Amino acid sequence: MLKSTNYDKDFVVWSSEQAMLLEQERFSELDLINLIEAIRNLGSNDKHALRSNLRIALLHLAQMAIPT
Repeated sequence: MLKSTNYDKDFVVWSSEQAMLLEQERFSELDLINLIEAIRNLGSNDKHALRSNLRIALLHLAQMAIPT
């Protein structure tokens, strides 16, 4: 049985472990609570990043439109 790395301490290692467990169909060893949270956060993080990038792009466009 794989000793699970703490989700909060090293997300990269934790996510690699979870992917390996999924690939090997070792479902009973998955950290389901944190895996569900990580999947839910994916959409939220992408939405936040998109809004932030759009805001920056609009600010740059507005600055270009103002004559100096």
